[in-house]
Amino acid sequence: MNNEEIRKECLDDVSRPGKFEGEPIYSPYFYEAIMNGECDETFSFLDDGCYDCFIITDKDVDIFPELEKTYAVICHESDIGFFSCFDYETEKEYKEETENLMQQEIEEIDVN
Repeated sequence: MNNEEIRKECLDDVSRPGKFEGEPIYSPYFYEAIMNGECDETFSFLDDGCYDCFIITDKDVDIFPELEKTYAVICHESDIGFFSCFDYETEKEYKEETENLMQQEIEEIDVN
């Protein structure tokens, strides 16, 4: 599938009711990457599922130019199946959030 086809399929997914409704156009793209085990980092929680992290690549920007000023995306699927993507413009913002997730993960392990 070429970049235009990927983008069109993603636009279709976010335009109709369901898992990706109201999310950025690239949400289904990252969801598929998660299903293929392609994320850069994952944080897992018993009560809140997983947060999957992606450092944005040139390939990502070629498909989704709106990611040009984005350093990373962190994705999460709710317990009722809705999928969300959170953008981080700088490495600093991304590192702060992953450190926060790591701390939460450690605290959850200590409690259980």
